Amino acid sequence: MDLKKYEVFVKTVECGSLSEAGRVLGYTQSNVTHMIQGLETYFGFSLMLRNKGGIILTENGKKILPFMEKVLEDNRHMMQVVEDINGLETGVLRIGTFVSVATQWLPECIQQFKQDFPGIQIELFDYDPDEIESKLMEGKLDIGFLTDRENLKVEFLALYQDEMRAILPDQEPYNQMEVYPVKRYETDPFIFPTQGMDWDVNNIIKKEKISPYKAYFVHGDDAIIAMVEHGLGVGLLPDLFLRERNLSLLVKSLEPRHYRIIGLGYSRYETNQRIVRKFTEYLQKVVKKKYGRLLK
Repeated sequence: MDLKKYEVFVKTVECGSLSEAGRVLGYTQSNVTHMIQGLETYFGFSLMLRNKGGIILTENGKKILPFMEKVLEDNRHMMQVVEDINGLETGVLRIGTFVSVATQWLPECIQQFKQDFPGIQIELFDYDPDEIESKLMEGKLDIGFLTDRENLKVEFLALYQDEMRAILPDQEPYNQMEVYPVKRYETDPFIFPTQGMDWDVNNIIKKEKISPYKAYFVHGDDAIIAMVEHGLGVGLLPDLFLRERNLSLLVKSLEPRHYRIIGLGYSRYETNQRIVRKFTEYLQKVVKKKYGRLLK
């Protein structure tokens, strides 16, 4: 069976529509429909139903989907082994990242890496830390940026200690403060990150044994900043995300100070290792150049 048809089927399920899958993969909607119909003819039963809202998997489609995903994943791992054997001339490196790293470190690192290894294709995926760890364990990412935490299930290389900072409306009484006491999160309206984005914040809460006043739950650091700028409450974000931004708010160190450790997590699969090792070397050089040292 043609693996392209498997890829089309899996991507259609991921996207929820034939047209969107075709757009992502570079096919027309009729091409996508034809390939899925070819699968259904080959298997002898329907895999999905089409309606105005998109597609719905049949019960048989639900049973078949995990096997197709595994075939595609096994094929990708095999090709990475081939690429690893052939060296660094060609290959794909899939990186899971979050905004602060993507903007502060990766552009320079990728630029330098691509100058030396133009045949290596780099794919970036924006996930929250829990998703990055999960996809590393599944082999769907080669490396991913994480913050150090208890019970990490993947190999982790620490790179940088990033200070966590209070962000406050530019108004009384905050503009009179030199530092922001962590205890104030219990009484000030706290604009809290949604689940999946909240590990570093919850780590501070756990260490300080406080019960924060969670006034809002917001998805995305930019949304938190916008709400603080409009005086709706206070926030807590990493320094790396706040750098080089034109902000209409106050940024203060916490009292006591808190930090997160940023590093690289690695896939458990023994594939693509030469590319991964080489990219890690380039990333370490960029971090060391920016901050003068690396964490041991």
